[in-house]
Amino acid sequence: MSEATNTETEDKVIGTFQKSHSASIRVSLVEWEGNTYLDIREIIPSDKPGETFIFTKKGIRLREDLVGELQELLAQVSSGKQEKGPAD
Repeated sequence: MSEATNTETEDKVIGTFQKSHSASIRVSLVEWEGNTYLDIREIIPSDKPGETFIFTKKGIRLREDLVGELQELLAQVSSGKQEKGPAD
């Protein structure tokens, strides 16, 4: 399994929810090279002493200025008003 470690020290965890019995999704704001990003990442339990979880490579990191567009799309999903894409 591919694993990535968390090297950011300025993470502000927004929340975590259970994806499956062995994985969770963590949403956080991350400071990286002077910019703020929204990070939505899968995490799994760690077997290593002193670590509670491991970040996987499964996830997405968006610039803070794109968060509003994501919110609009998620609102469409919640309301059942999804736009049809070119493949639909």
